[in-house]
Amino acid sequence: MSFVLTEMLGKIVQGTLEEFRSNPAGYIGKFTDTSVGAYPLLASLAASDLYAGSGVSPVPGSVVYTELIPNYMQHSGIYVGDNRIVELNSEGDVCLVAPEQFVSGGLGLRIRVSSSKGQAVGSSSVAERALAQVGKRVGYHLVLNNCHKFTSGCLTGIYNNPNSLLRMLKISASINLGATDWDAWQI
Repeated sequence: MSFVLTEMLGKIVQGTLEEFRSNPAGYIGKFTDTSVGAYPLLASLAASDLYAGSGVSPVPGSVVYTELIPNYMQHSGIYVGDNRIVELNSEGDVCLVAPEQFVSGGLGLRIRVSSSKGQAVGSSSVAERALAQVGKRVGYHLVLNNCHKFTSGCLTGIYNNPNSLLRMLKISASINLGATDWDAWQI
């Protein structure tokens, strides 16, 4: 009984997330003034640049990230070409995923791409390092050994690094790729 209920709730949440992603303004319009708390949050998310505009297409070796919880928690990885991203997931597995899988589990509708002057920046050696890690398993830790640290390791070849925050990863991308901007990639 408990499993069936959990499965039903999961389907409801997934359907709600899909509806929100496809039409944020329409979804928010369903809420009334009695939705104190939820409405302002959803309204600000719909109005944010996470859901608007067009941007660049990543190149192999581009650093990519998405907002899991906007302004609080992000997920990063390396674009390796053919519409695939190498990521370290929360189970500690290094996986090759499609963009839709990369953003699943979060509220982000956009993937941000390392860029400069309106063009995506990346490196074939970064993509090769990322691909060489696929299938490996590491001791994942949300703060100490996470996707940002893994992604920074792909940039530098040094996987034991201190870059476990997105802002640290962005500095590494600036140094190693010349990234000055983080333009949207609409999936």
